[in-house]
Amino acid sequence: MKPMSLAVAAMAGSLWLPALAAEEDLELRLAEQDAKIAALSARLSEQNPISSIDLNVSGYINVAAVATNNVKDAAGNELTYRGVGQEVDYRSLSSAGLQLTARVNDQLSGTIQMLAEGEEDYDVDAEWAYLAYQLTPSLTVRGGRLVIPLYMHSQYYTVGFAYPWVSLPQEVYNLAPVRTMDGVDVSYQFDTGSIAHRLNGYHGAVQANLGGLEFSMRDIVGINLASNWGNLSTWLSYAGAEANLDLSSQFGGPTPYDVEGEYAYFNGVGFQYDNGSLLFMAERAEVTFTNNWGASNEAYYTTLGYRVAAVTPYLTWATVEDRGYNEVSDDPAAAFLYNTQATHQKSWTFGVRTDLADSLAVKVEVSRYYDLGDASQAGSVIFPGPTTVPFQTGSLFSGQPDDDETPMVFRIAAQMVF
Repeated sequence: MKPMSLAVAAMAGSLWLPALAAEEDLELRLAEQDAKIAALSARLSEQNPISSIDLNVSGYINVAAVATNNVKDAAGNELTYRGVGQEVDYRSLSSAGLQLTARVNDQLSGTIQMLAEGEEDYDVDAEWAYLAYQLTPSLTVRGGRLVIPLYMHSQYYTVGFAYPWVSLPQEVYNLAPVRTMDGVDVSYQFDTGSIAHRLNGYHGAVQANLGGLEFSMRDIVGINLASNWGNLSTWLSYAGAEANLDLSSQFGGPTPYDVEGEYAYFNGVGFQYDNGSLLFMAERAEVTFTNNWGASNEAYYTTLGYRVAAVTPYLTWATVEDRGYNEVSDDPAAAFLYNTQATHQKSWTFGVRTDLADSLAVKVEVSRYYDLGDASQAGSVIFPGPTTVPFQTGSLFSGQPDDDETPMVFRIAAQMVF
């Protein structure tokens, strides 16, 4: 190499070596800084566990419209379906829910579900609010505000997207006056061969305002068993509770018709077969009261549907019958009270569900009601007649739909989950 070239190379090396050292020093300092930031983040996570919680947000929206034909009783009084007449109503079947589940670790989580229903003026209430702890992979304990799991579809009562109908068959699902309780439950999952089971037991209490009357249920004790075998699912349920209802405001003072420490019992059984195309569901439920005017109601429904691509037409028959009216018919006050909870009716419902997206369904259905009782015994809480005179005189209601009437209800809904 020529002397000039050696000089240039030496000068370049003298410039490059310090630059390389400076770059290595910078990388080292950046690595140290990253390590300090990581250590600080770890300490903050330990001091503030919220930052490490896994939060899941989900919800649903039901937008529905409902109307009836011109339903009247024998006296010409207009009757309504759950307060809805001929005019289209957009509130009574509409609702929205938002659910937040925070998972602290693999065992502990908390869930709250806020619900706003149109028939309650969209007032927001905590439908669910509970803590869950998974003791073992098969055993879970929960405490707080929980669903009372009486029915096959209780856990998603207000999530319309989860079932084929616009709303659950009221003949069956209207038997229990409340949906939630404050208490605890324990669930155990196990298998018997190829059949998967979930056994659930619970205890709790509830206080509610029913039409201005204070109603409570204490020592609610229940058990249910859900089983699944391929396309087949079954449901068994039993529950009992101490019921209390203060009627003094209606009678002007203490009355022998108050419900104090009487018992109510519930039993139910359900069946579902769904192979992706054919859908068949059936459910039976019965409620029995032991007080001196309580009615026992027994209800059934069956649904048959068939999916063709995104469209599912379905047909449902439902019935509910009361028992025990003859035992109170000679006492006007007891008979009136009996009729406030007794139900006697049958219905056919034809509907079509169309799934427009993975999380959106549009449903249209029409229901035809019949065998609704008579003027002496108000046999339908779905088509109630107005009270004409105080029950102490012996008159009950103005009457159920006239024999010449054909009571029909029309519903349409868009239901989404997210």
